[in-house]
Amino acid sequence: MKNLQKKAFSLVELSMVILIIGILIAGISQGVDLYQDSRLAIARSLTQNSRVGRIENLELWLEATADKSFDKSEVVDGSLITKWYDINPKNTQSNYVFSSGNNRPKYLKSCPENNLPCLEFTSANSQYLESLNSIPESTELSIFFVINFKSINSACCTAILATVGTWQPKDVHINITENKFEYGIRITSTTDLNLRSSSNPVSKKLYMIETIDGDTLKAYFSGTQQGSASSNYVKKIGIFNIGRWLNGSTPSRYLDAYIHEIIIFRKKLSDDERLSIEKYLSKKWLIKIN
Repeated sequence: MKNLQKKAFSLVELSMVILIIGILIAGISQGVDLYQDSRLAIARSLTQNSRVGRIENLELWLEATADKSFDKSEVVDGSLITKWYDINPKNTQSNYVFSSGNNRPKYLKSCPENNLPCLEFTSANSQYLESLNSIPESTELSIFFVINFKSINSACCTAILATVGTWQPKDVHINITENKFEYGIRITSTTDLNLRSSSNPVSKKLYMIETIDGDTLKAYFSGTQQGSASSNYVKKIGIFNIGRWLNGSTPSRYLDAYIHEIIIFRKKLSDDERLSIEKYLSKKWLIKIN
C-alpha cells in the first residue's frame, strides 16, 4: 500500500513539475514576444522622428520596420517579399524595389544582432531586388546601408547595389571586391574611379556603411572613415539591382547578407547631416559608432 502511495505521489509531483516547466516556458516565450514588440515600437518611433525625411533631395528610403514597408500579407516570418516600398515622405507616387518567384528575398521578423526585421539575401537562391525608378544624374550622392554580411566572397565580386546593364559612363556600382568594400564610378568608356575601404568588412557583424560623394568621395564604416578620393564627376544610378549585378542578360555577383535599411540622397550631406543620420541609425539598429 505504501509503495502504491509513493508512486501516486511521484506521479503527482512529476505532473506538477511538468506543469511548472510549461508555465515557465510560456512566460519566457511571452517575454521574448513583448521584448520584440517593444524593440519594434521603438524602431518605428525613431524612424518617424528622424531627420532623414526632412533633409532635401532624399531620393530613396527603404527600411524594414515601418508598417508601410511591405505588403501586409507578406509580413510573416520567412515569407518572400515581392515589393519593398520607399517610405520617403516627399515621394508623391508609389515607389518600390521588387522581385518575383523564388528570387525574392526573405522577410525575417527577428534578425541577428538586434532582434528587428530585415531582408535576407541568399546567393544560392539568386535573390535580388530591382528598382522601379532610376536616380537622376548629379555631381553629388550620399548613400547609407545597414547591412550584415552572412559571408564574404574573397574573390571578385559581390554586388550590393549595381546599375542594370553594362557599366556605362556615370554609372555607380557598390560592391564587395577582394574582401574590400568598393564604391565605383564609370568615368569614361575606358576609365573608372574605384574607392576601396582601408579595412576589410567581416561577416556576421552589423555595419552602417556610408558614402558621401561630391568634390571629394569619402567612405565610412559605422562612423570610421575608410578612405577618400577626388570625385568631381557626374554620376547616376539608373535602374538598379540590390543584391546582384545584371550585365546585359547575364546575372551574377549575388549577395549573402541581411539588409536592414538603405537611404540615398542626391546631394553631398554636410557633416552635421551625416552625423545626425549616424546617430539615428546607431540608436535604431544598436550599432556602436566608432
